[in-house]
Amino acid sequence: MIKTRRIATATYDANYNDFVLLLMHNPDISMQQDTTGVDLILAGHTHGGQITFFGWAFYLYLGRITDYNLRFAYGWARSGDDVPVYVTRGLGRYGVPRIFARPQVVIFTMRSV
Repeated sequence: MIKTRRIATATYDANYNDFVLLLMHNPDISMQQDTTGVDLILAGHTHGGQITFFGWAFYLYLGRITDYNLRFAYGWARSGDDVPVYVTRGLGRYGVPRIFARPQVVIFTMRSV
């Protein structure tokens, strides 16, 4: 596993026809760096907002977890280069307990076409 914060470094050896799956902790990086050589990005980091009010993750608007408000709360989003990004709510928490932000395990089944 490559531990890097530079997407270009992580995908350097990928060939044009390769399926490139990028795993990242913080989905904000997908808005700040070039993702054009990536096919799918899986991320976490936001914990689904960790504290929600009837499903609304108001905690994400404080700017301490993400710079993109609800864009990366959980579920499907797009990178700055329009690459699909899936953000899981994950299992953990940071500091305070989860409040109405249920933990989540996601299972993807990948098939070649």
